[in-house]
Amino acid sequence: MFRHLAASREIMAEIESRQPTEPLGSDSETLYGLGLELYAYLIFVNCLTPYGFLHERQLYLDSFIISPSSLASYSTFGIMLAGLHDLFALIPQISLLFRDRLIDQESGIIEPSIACVELHTQLERCLKDWNLSQKDLVSPFLSDDCKHDLSKVINILQLGIEIYLVASMQGLSVVNPKIVCQLQSHVDGILDLALALHYSQWSPILLWPIVISGSCIVQRQQQKHLTKALRESKYRMNHVTRTISLLHLLWGNPDPLIYGPYGLYLTISQSDTTFSIL
Repeated sequence: MFRHLAASREIMAEIESRQPTEPLGSDSETLYGLGLELYAYLIFVNCLTPYGFLHERQLYLDSFIISPSSLASYSTFGIMLAGLHDLFALIPQISLLFRDRLIDQESGIIEPSIACVELHTQLERCLKDWNLSQKDLVSPFLSDDCKHDLSKVINILQLGIEIYLVASMQGLSVVNPKIVCQLQSHVDGILDLALALHYSQWSPILLWPIVISGSCIVQRQQQKHLTKALRESKYRMNHVTRTISLLHLLWGNPDPLIYGPYGLYLTISQSDTTFSIL
C-alpha cells in the first residue's frame, strides 16, 4: 500500500508539472480529480501511528491533504469523502500532535509543551465546530434513510477522531481513570452505531474509527462482538482479515502500554508494519 501511495504521488506531481503546457482534457480532469480524492482518503485512513515514526509507513501531508476542500473544483468532489473531508483532514494533523507529544515525553518533558497544547486546542475546536455543509454533499437529494445513516457515520467518525485526539495528548500511556472512562464511553457509542450500519453502503469508510476504538476495547464481550462483525463483513477482503489479527494481538498482550492508539502503534511496529486500510 505505502509504496503504491508513494508511486501515485510521483505520478500526480508529474501531471501537475505538465499542467501549464499540457492541460488535462475534460474527461482526464474528471478522472484525475477522483484519483486525488481517493489518494487523500487512503492517506487519511492509514494515519494510525505517530507521524513519521515508522519508515515503512511514510506518508506525505501535501497541501490538499491538510486542506482537502481545495479539491472542490473537481466535479467528482465528495465521491469518496461524502462531504466529510474536513473531518477526515483532522486525522493526519492529530498524528503530528501524537508524534510531537511522544518526542517530548521521550526527551523527559512529562507535561504537554505549549506547542502541543496549542495544537490540541486548535484541533479540538475544529472538531467541535465542524458541521456538514449541504453544498458538500454529492447529492442534495438524499433519502430520509440515507440521511439517517449519514448522521450515524458522522457521529462514529467524530467519536473516533476524539479518541485519537484525547489519547494522542496522553502520549505513552493512558492512566487517568477519567480519560479511560471517557474513551470507553466513546467505544460504546461507536460499537452501537457501527453495528447498526453493518450492512450499510457507508460501512467501508468506517474501518478507521473501528480500528482506533478497537484499540481501546478491554471488555471481552465487546472484543467478541467486534470480531464477529468484522468476520461477517460483506466486504470479505484481506485488509479486514488483517484488522482482526492485529486487534487480537493487541487485546492478547498483557503489557499495560498496549492500549489505545499508542498500543496500536506498538502492535503495528512489532507485528505488521505495513498494515493498511482500504
